[in-house]
Amino acid sequence: MLAFLTALESEVTAAGRRGALAAVVIEPGQEAVPVRTQGPLQVTARGTLALLQRMLLDAGVQAPAPELSLPDETMPTAPVPAAADHRPFGLLIAEAPDTFIIVGQGVTIDFAVEGAVVEIDSVQELLLEAGSVTAGRIINGDERLAILPTHRVGAARIRLLRREPRAVFS
Repeated sequence: MLAFLTALESEVTAAGRRGALAAVVIEPGQEAVPVRTQGPLQVTARGTLALLQRMLLDAGVQAPAPELSLPDETMPTAPVPAAADHRPFGLLIAEAPDTFIIVGQGVTIDFAVEGAVVEIDSVQELLLEAGSVTAGRIINGDERLAILPTHRVGAARIRLLRREPRAVFS
């Protein structure tokens, strides 16, 4: 997480000055957590693995509880071991009203605006290369259930599309 935050320092500080940063940690047993944002956009965070398990259960499939193999986070000079955190977490950085960077692990983000339709227009994976963030692949629609990895920290840029709802029948 620290490597991503260091590489995204200018984006984080600019968003911090505008009050456009939000952090979320999903505790065990929590299904959905509202994320504090500015303006009419409503953001909700959910644990990706729990969400996928519920979706499978809705389809009649009982999925076993996932066993995550997370890396040890103990620094070489630390006197006490530090196990990895299994809770889904993320930092949401608003670059513009409809463009966000999400950095975290195992969290799924939903967007909504009352009286409008909000859709994810595009998702681009962000990668760390030599201490800098570079654009990775475009994540297609059926991969968007798991934008962030569940077994390590990752990042993505999300662009939203807003439109007024259309009447189905006139």
